Amino acid sequence: MKKATFALAAIVCGLFSIISCSSPNVGERSTGIIPAPVSQTVSEGLFTLKPNSEIGYADESLKGLAEMLSEEIEKVSGMKLAAASSKESNCIIFLELTSPEEFADMPTSYGLSPKEADPADERYSLSIKKENIHIKAPTLEGIYRGITSLKQIVGSNSEPVDGKIYLPLMEVKDSPRYAWRGLSFDVSRCFFDVDEAKQVIDMAALYKMNVLHMHLSDNQGWRIEIKKHPKLTEVGGNLPLNGRKTGFYTQEQFKDLVNYANERYITIIPEVDLPGHTAAVFAAYPEFKNAVHFKTKVNIPGQAFNALDVDDPKAMRFTEDVIEELCALAPGSYIHIGGDEAVGL
Repeated sequence: MKKATFALAAIVCGLFSIISCSSPNVGERSTGIIPAPVSQTVSEGLFTLKPNSEIGYADESLKGLAEMLSEEIEKVSGMKLAAASSKESNCIIFLELTSPEEFADMPTSYGLSPKEADPADERYSLSIKKENIHIKAPTLEGIYRGITSLKQIVGSNSEPVDGKIYLPLMEVKDSPRYAWRGLSFDVSRCFFDVDEAKQVIDMAALYKMNVLHMHLSDNQGWRIEIKKHPKLTEVGGNLPLNGRKTGFYTQEQFKDLVNYANERYITIIPEVDLPGHTAAVFAAYPEFKNAVHFKTKVNIPGQAFNALDVDDPKAMRFTEDVIEELCALAPGSYIHIGGDEAVGL
C-alpha cells in the first residue's frame, strides 16, 4: 500500500512538473511596452508563438513591414516566422490598415511633427489573443509602431519553453504623447561609423523615437562630406581626438543612414555648428580668421572660442555652400546650424 501511494505521488509530481514546464503562468510573462501605451489591458491566459508560423497582411503595401517583423522576431528570439500569406485565416500574426475613425478616442499628440504631418499617423492597436495576434493602424507608420511594441513583448519573453514562446494576452491601443521625440547624437566629439550609427538608429526606433539629431561638426571634428570644400573632411575629419576613432561620412554614406532611418520612421536632422564651434573649419581652411580674436575681448581660462567672421564675404559664401549641400542631404523640412557661443558677434 505504501509503495502504491509513493508511486502515485511520484506520478502526480511528474505530471505537475511537465505541465509547469510546458505552460508557464501569466504572472511569469512580461507585459512591458516602452513608452507605456495610452491603454493596456492584460487578460488571463497565454498566446503560443511557434516556429514557422506565418505573418499575414491585408494589403500588399504591408508586405515589407511583415518581412521586417519576421526579421525582428528572429533577432530577439531566434525563432523564424514566414511573411508569406495575405489570408488572415492562415496566419498567427496579422497586419491590417484600418479607418482612422477607429482611433478617434486617442488623445492628440503635443507639439510639431518632424514630417509636418498629422501626429495621429502613428496610432495603432495590438491585440494578443489565444488564437492570434492582430496589429491595426490607419497608416504604415502606425503599423510599424505596433510591430515595435510586439517586438518588445517578444524580446522580454524570448526564452523558449519546449521550443515555443508564450506571450500574455493583451489589448493595447496607443498614440504618441509628443509628436517630436528626438535623440541628440554627437558624432563630432565621439565618432560613430556607419554600422555603429545604424545600431543607434535601431535603439532609437525600439523606443519609438522619430527624430535623430546628428551633430556633425564642432571644434573636435567635421564629419560630413561637403564636395565644394573637401578639406573639411580631409583635414577636419581626421583631427586628433584623444586617442578615439576619427572619420567622417561621405554623402553616399549619409544618404544610406537617411534611408535606413526612414525605413524605421525616423527623420534624421543634420546639424553643422555655425558660425561658432569652428576650430575644425580653421584647421582645414586657415585663410578664414577667428572673429573672436579681433572682434571681442573674451578671455575665460580653460575656454577656447572660435567663430567665423560674419562680415567676411568669403566666410559667408562658404557658409552658404555648406548649408546648400546639407539641405540636399536632409530628408525632411529641417536642418540645424547650432548658432551657440558665437561670442561677441
